[in-house]
Amino acid sequence: MVSSLRALLHKVIDYAGLFPPARLPLNDCLLNYAKHLKEREHWMLGRFVCPTTRLAEVGSFAFHPDVRLRVSALARGGNTLAEFVEGLQADRAAIAEVSHGFVEIVKVDALEARLPEEGSTADQVRALVQQCQDILPNGPAPTVVYETTIAGNWQPRLTGIVRGLSGSGHGFKLRTGGLDAAAFPSVEQVAAAIVACRDARVPIKFTAGLHHPFRRFDATVQTKMHGFLNVFVAGVLAHVGRLTDRDVQSLLGDEDPSHFRFDEEGLSGQGFQASTEQIRQARQVVLSFGSCSFDEPREDLQGLKLL
Repeated sequence: MVSSLRALLHKVIDYAGLFPPARLPLNDCLLNYAKHLKEREHWMLGRFVCPTTRLAEVGSFAFHPDVRLRVSALARGGNTLAEFVEGLQADRAAIAEVSHGFVEIVKVDALEARLPEEGSTADQVRALVQQCQDILPNGPAPTVVYETTIAGNWQPRLTGIVRGLSGSGHGFKLRTGGLDAAAFPSVEQVAAAIVACRDARVPIKFTAGLHHPFRRFDATVQTKMHGFLNVFVAGVLAHVGRLTDRDVQSLLGDEDPSHFRFDEEGLSGQGFQASTEQIRQARQVVLSFGSCSFDEPREDLQGLKLL
């Protein structure tokens, strides 16, 4: 395994087997996660994604003594800002319960929260982030990534939320797919999110739809799916080379694996380059992606002889 690809994909897959299209039972997901932790490619595995409403079940699972589960918990959310805050208080209680009761087994160190539609201006987001910081546990509170819908008049909403998150230490979460074509944002929208987060120094996480390394048409959803290598190469190079929006779009839309190179010194995509150390630094803010399968991305990489 060349060092640049290992740096790019280190802990990049947050396992979300509970969610569609897999929708596996919780025990099966936990067994899968424990199994993946012992496999050769375990270094690609990030957190276990679980709703806060099911954290108690996770804590009671009979793990092997040497398994420590890092969890990214999904907040309850809410249709209004008031409902969102009320849900977050319940989320805090659930996190505290599993953290105190199963401290040697489970560590909730990330929280993913979907913003209500009304929380779209920079001032609203700043105020909400402050409320969240007041509600979440004292001490090492989990890092929060805030998700929003990119649809309709999406540019002002994206700009407002990212600006509101700037300087908070928390991140933005972009949904990159789903069960039908309408759930997949365009190349232009993904590029806009990457560039906006880069410019505001806001970490970014991705979820859904990143099943394959490179962009490709999928007959099941009848649209082109984004590739996780496209997304993470574009995200890293956007930071390292201060790429333009158009450059990022070009990397995201590239379906030819031969345009991307990984070796011991670094990576290149369409002529843009990043050293292995620059990749490691950029991955501090280009975080990870949620996937209902660990096997599918891994097998595709093996098929391309990258693993």
